[in-house]
Amino acid sequence: MPSRVPLASIGYSQYRFLYGIQYADITGVYGVSFLVLAVNSAIADFFILKRRRAEMPLYSVSYTFVSYAVFFVLILALFSYGYWRIQQQRPGNPVRVSIIQGNIEQDKKWELGYQDEVMRIYKELTTKAVASNPSW
Repeated sequence: MPSRVPLASIGYSQYRFLYGIQYADITGVYGVSFLVLAVNSAIADFFILKRRRAEMPLYSVSYTFVSYAVFFVLILALFSYGYWRIQQQRPGNPVRVSIIQGNIEQDKKWELGYQDEVMRIYKELTTKAVASNPSW
């Protein structure tokens, strides 16, 4: 059965670039993926511009540079939004959570022969998580 979760979107590659991905709260990972592809396309377009001018002497580069300027303003706005979102003060107290990830191979996870082992792993991880005193 195919996965319903988009596991290989390009936008996930930007997880360390916090100021650049804050707009994902509006667009999701697809918006981040779009921006990554748009930036790479703009860079590629810049490098093929010389060849395009040679092949089409009457090609007007003014439209290209205007689109670069608009794109630069868009990127500046997105980074400004990211900076603003990170600097925002959030009301309330911080919440301490625990996440449990068993790291069990998918082919073994659902086999009846491994059921006791899987349950033992999750029980052990849950006990460790409770010891760290999560808020919930």
